[in-house]
Amino acid sequence: MSKVAAPIETLKSEHPSVAEHYDKVWTEEEGEAWESWPFFRQNPSALAFALARLGDGAPLTGKLVLDLACGVGYSTQELASRGARVIPLDLSGTGLRKTLQRLEKAGLGGKAEAVRSSVEQIPLATGSIEAVFAQNFLMHVNPEKVGQEVWRVLKPGGRAIFVEPLAHHPLVKLYRVLFSSYKGIKPKWTSRGDLALLAQPFSYKKTSGFYLLTALASVGFIQKRAWLLKPIFGGLHAIDRLLLKIFPGLEKYTWVSVTELVK
Repeated sequence: MSKVAAPIETLKSEHPSVAEHYDKVWTEEEGEAWESWPFFRQNPSALAFALARLGDGAPLTGKLVLDLACGVGYSTQELASRGARVIPLDLSGTGLRKTLQRLEKAGLGGKAEAVRSSVEQIPLATGSIEAVFAQNFLMHVNPEKVGQEVWRVLKPGGRAIFVEPLAHHPLVKLYRVLFSSYKGIKPKWTSRGDLALLAQPFSYKKTSGFYLLTALASVGFIQKRAWLLKPIFGGLHAIDRLLLKIFPGLEKYTWVSVTELVK
């Protein structure tokens, strides 16, 4: 099962600059994948929460899961290690090759069949997928189109989880202006309005915000020192929980959102 399906050129051509950008990024520096950051491996994390919610408390064993915009396959490996049958989908051929190499190295080579495609026109049958995991790409595409396509390919009762960086965190906004690695493309960072468009077709929808003050722990000199990262992350996370409980409107300013959708 571990292979790359034939490229669908008409779909790839919809976002050529995005595909070229990520082909270059994944060739030059795989560490650009945010899942590789020590910050995002701390618990409780948005990614851990998202993976847990994907199964709604039940194991993923044997389920057919679409990993939408899989990048270099960190999430694909996580899903496959939980027993899911995974379809990693991405515009980047380089990303897909690295995804399959990652699975082979982890002894999970038979767990995935990769598809090179746009996320706005998914080349899978209607009602064929049990769950969808998606992250870090809505800023490049039309959220409404993506929501419609994900709804289409899901089986009735199927779940989709989107993990997305948001537009409004003040420090993250400054970082993006000063140090953005998005050369030649202009991401439209995701807003709550975009998430509402994404969620329109679904019967159940819920968004949770992560990393308000905790985002400060992602600063490079902290991330590179595990002995420093863990206590700072934990302390800031505790403050975030208190702030968001007292002032729920602050959730708009969190860095990362996890959106749960059910067909």
